[in-house]
Amino acid sequence: MTLGEKIRKYRLLRGLTQQELGEAVGFKKSTADVRINQYESNKIAPKAVIREAIADVLDIDISALSNVEVTSFEDVMYILFELEEKYGMKIAKGNGTTSLTFDDNNKNIATLISYMNLWQMQRAAMSIDNLDTSDDVKRDYMLWQGGFKSNIEAYYKIKKEDIDKHYEKAVSDLSCSKYAIRTSEITRLICRIIEAGISVSTNNRSFDSGNSAPGFTFAVNELIDPISEDAENLFAKFLYEYNHFQELGAGCFTEMQLPGKIMTITYHVRVSSFSVITSRVNTFLEYKEKKVTQGDFYKDSFEVSFKSDLEKNNKNIKDEIRRSIK
Repeated sequence: MTLGEKIRKYRLLRGLTQQELGEAVGFKKSTADVRINQYESNKIAPKAVIREAIADVLDIDISALSNVEVTSFEDVMYILFELEEKYGMKIAKGNGTTSLTFDDNNKNIATLISYMNLWQMQRAAMSIDNLDTSDDVKRDYMLWQGGFKSNIEAYYKIKKEDIDKHYEKAVSDLSCSKYAIRTSEITRLICRIIEAGISVSTNNRSFDSGNSAPGFTFAVNELIDPISEDAENLFAKFLYEYNHFQELGAGCFTEMQLPGKIMTITYHVRVSSFSVITSRVNTFLEYKEKKVTQGDFYKDSFEVSFKSDLEKNNKNIKDEIRRSIK
């Protein structure tokens, strides 16, 4: 689809004439329809600022008006080849169908997998595959596609706000509590959260600069509806410490993902040396998996070695954050 065809598609979905769209974008009344017609017929391409204005009026993402054109099956094939090379897509045949698959466990494409899961859920919610789906629903679905990125960001924002609101009072009640001084204290806190029954995994976001942002991933539903009061209080303590990292100047940010049916949130701290925490947490998670089949000696041995490792790799939090922002 050409850029002009995309503009026309969303204009018609919004029920606007060329004249109305042109005037809303800011063109003179006498030339508004002519300008839009030129764009839609691909006689001229709108400048970036005009394209942004058109996307704004149509209430769609600017990426919905991309310059990527797919006008032939050959175009489709070269896009698929790129998906294979960059994102590990594979092709499969069976039962009279041709399927394109991605590995859900490939962390390098976690965001893509999340996007596709959300896409599939939206199709199901709007019954797009039903034969009796109305034209109005199909129209709303196409407009949802046009604003995909904005719609997903708004959805994630609501979920993040639900978590913050749930823990607002508990975090506030900790205002007089002492902050952790060393990384071992944060490691122990996260291990206690795991022991309390909250699912935790670790993540790491790398940047072109060579820096990284270790992260801690939680299931959103378990945070909003915690398994116990102890679990709730421990996660509130984590948020209390996380907020303090930000106050100290650490580059903190969160990521929402939907790797399957359960939405997750990852709290990243852009302090590379905090990987000492994620490393120890991973060690603890491995121990948790194995200890159910091991005896008391294994448990006692682990506790001794784990304590020793914490003491050896124990960094001052303030110092590490200061180094990260120099």
